[in-house]
Amino acid sequence: MIVLRVIILFLMCSNVTGQSYQNLARLKLNLLQNYTKSNRPLRYQNDTLLVYIDVYFHMVEGFNILEGVLGTHLTFTLQWTDEFIRWVSEEYDNITVINLPHLDVWVPQMVLLNPSSDNFGFLIKEKDMLLVQYTSEGFASLTFATYFESTCQPSLRQYPFDSHTCHLNISHVGYSIGEVISVPLHVYDKRKGDSGPWDVGAVELTANLLIPGVAASRYAELSMQLSRRPSVLLLNLIFPIFIQMIMNVFVFYLPAECGEKASYSITVFLAVEIFMTIIMDQLPPSSSETPFLNVILFMHLINTAVLCAMTTVSLLFYHRSNTIIIPERLRRFTIRMSLRHGDILTGQPPENMSQMTERVNRDITETDDITHHAAVSAGNDRRRVFLTWQSVSRALDHSSFFICSVMTMYQLVLVFLNVFF
Repeated sequence: MIVLRVIILFLMCSNVTGQSYQNLARLKLNLLQNYTKSNRPLRYQNDTLLVYIDVYFHMVEGFNILEGVLGTHLTFTLQWTDEFIRWVSEEYDNITVINLPHLDVWVPQMVLLNPSSDNFGFLIKEKDMLLVQYTSEGFASLTFATYFESTCQPSLRQYPFDSHTCHLNISHVGYSIGEVISVPLHVYDKRKGDSGPWDVGAVELTANLLIPGVAASRYAELSMQLSRRPSVLLLNLIFPIFIQMIMNVFVFYLPAECGEKASYSITVFLAVEIFMTIIMDQLPPSSSETPFLNVILFMHLINTAVLCAMTTVSLLFYHRSNTIIIPERLRRFTIRMSLRHGDILTGQPPENMSQMTERVNRDITETDDITHHAAVSAGNDRRRVFLTWQSVSRALDHSSFFICSVMTMYQLVLVFLNVFF
C-alpha cells in the first residue's frame, strides 16, 4: 500500500509539472505572437512611458587622474509597464510571473552619456543574455550588472589631500521627453570590495534635463564623492620633503675644511628636482589647477638655489687670500655678524697681513680701521681684533642660515595651513 501511494503521488506531481510547463510555453507563445518590440509598449502611442531606475553601487575599480577616467562597478534595475504583456493567471494554471529574453521584448535602451571612449556606453548589449521579468499585470523589471569607464575631471588643488566629485550621466536614446521619461528612484550602497586608494563618500542619484538639438529628454545623474587616502604618499613623499626642508639649512654649519659643503648643497638641489619629477609623473600635464604641493616645491627649489649660491660665495670667500683687501661694506657686515655670534678674533694679525694693514690704515680713520684689524670697546676693555676672509665666510654662513631658515619656516606654515584648513 505504501509503495502504491508513492507511485500515485509521483504520477500526480508529474502530471501537474507537465501541465505547468505546457501552460508556461503556451503563455509565452500567446504573448509574443503579435508583439512588436520596436514600438513602445503602450496601446496609445501619445502617452508617456515612465522608466524607473534603481542603482546599486558596488565599488570603484580605479580612478586614473592622468587620463581623467573613472572605473565603477554598478548594478541597475529598470522598471516599467508593458501594456501588451498581460494575462489572466487563472487561465494559465495560476502563473503570475514569467521571464522573457530581452531580445524578444521592448526594453529601454540606456546609455552612458560621458564614457571614456568616443562612442556611447550602452548599458544593455545584444550579446548579453538578460531576462526581463513580467507580472500578470504587465509590470516589467530588468536587473543587470555592468562596469563603466566614465570621464571625470579631477580637482588637484589640494593634492595629495584632494577630493573629487564624479558624475555618471545615464539616459535613454531614441525618444524625447514626451515619449519616455527616466525617473531615478534610489541608489543603494552595496559595497563589496575595497576601492583602492580612494574613500567613497556620498553617492546620490538625481534627475537632470538634457536638450540634444530640439528634442528634450531627461537623464539620471549618479554623483560620487571620492577622497584620496594620503597615508602612502605621506610616508613616501610628504614627510621626506619636510625632513629635507629642515636638513637643508644645516649646510651652513658644515666646516669649509671638510670639502663636502658644496656637494651637500648640490645634492639637496638635485633631490628637490627628483621630488618634482615624481609628482609631475602622477599628475595630468594639462590640468587646469596647479597643485599646492607643486607651489611649495617650487618655493623650496628657489630656497635651495639661493642656498647653493650662498654656499658657493661662502667657499669663494673662505679660500681667498688674506692679502686681498676686504671691501668696506663687507667689513662692516662681518663685524656686525661676528659680534652678534661671538665669532671675533683677537690678538695679532698674521705676518703676511702686516704690510697690507699698514698701507690701508694710511687712508682710513681710527674709527673706520676695520679692514683687517680694529679696536673694539666693551666697557673698559679694549681688545685688538683682526678680520680675515675666513671671518667673512663665517659671517655669510650665519646670515644665510637665518635667511634660509625663515624661508623654510614660511613654507612649512603654508603646508600646515593647506592641510588642516
